[in-house]
Amino acid sequence: MRMRQEMLLQKMKELGMSGVDMDLFDRYQLSVRLQVIQFQSILRAMQSKSKERMWVRNRDYGELDESRIVDGITGDKNIFKRREQTSPLIQSFQQKLPKRVLFVMDISASMFRFNSQDQRLDRLVEALCMIVMALKGFESKISYGVIGHSGSSAVIPLIDFDHPPQSPAEILKVVKQMQLHSEYCNS
Repeated sequence: MRMRQEMLLQKMKELGMSGVDMDLFDRYQLSVRLQVIQFQSILRAMQSKSKERMWVRNRDYGELDESRIVDGITGDKNIFKRREQTSPLIQSFQQKLPKRVLFVMDISASMFRFNSQDQRLDRLVEALCMIVMALKGFESKISYGVIGHSGSSAVIPLIDFDHPPQSPAEILKVVKQMQLHSEYCNS
């Protein structure tokens, strides 16, 4: 037990986090754990679909293409479809660069003001943590950035494209930036 606590303290020191910071990050991480797993499974399925075979129509053998029955009655022979690997032409259109996604977060004063009533700022922070944790490992397919907006400013950079937070301390820094801006902005 003592050794585990010493290792935890050493890890927190390496990350530049206090015990309170680590507890806060653990709370956010635990609250979105299931959603992160679901999001990652969707991303993995999306990746595997890009390698999947596809239906090729207008073939002279294979499964009957229901949309070509009338053509078959009129004498057309190419009324079948079959599953084939994608052609080199189609593969050339496949994704070479990562998709760029920009997330926009509302960090206006109302988010802080009404947080005590409906936890909207807490849920926004959890959503950010879910996005960052779920997209970790998918950097080759998805490049993302996060900006905030409020009555004080239309664009508040939180996470730059191609520079996502890697450590819990970096994620918590973005979270605190969101919370502080929401608390102290004009509107």
